[in-house]
Amino acid sequence: PRPKTRREDLFNRDEELKFLSEALNYASIIAITGLRCTGKISFMKLALVESDCPYISLEKLS
Repeated sequence: PRPKTRREDLFNRDEELKFLSEALNYASIIAITGLRCTGKISFMKLALVESDCPYISLEKLS
């Protein structure tokens, strides 16, 4: 499945999104870990879009 791009597509992640959005303002490096196919990329992308923070994606580098 493709990563989700809308907040309403992520279920029960409001508290985590709030926490990550606040952390993006203070931390220089943030790691998101978890099992495969649990929505880590969707979660990260949505938080970055909503926070309007600059970031570098290494997703397409090989």
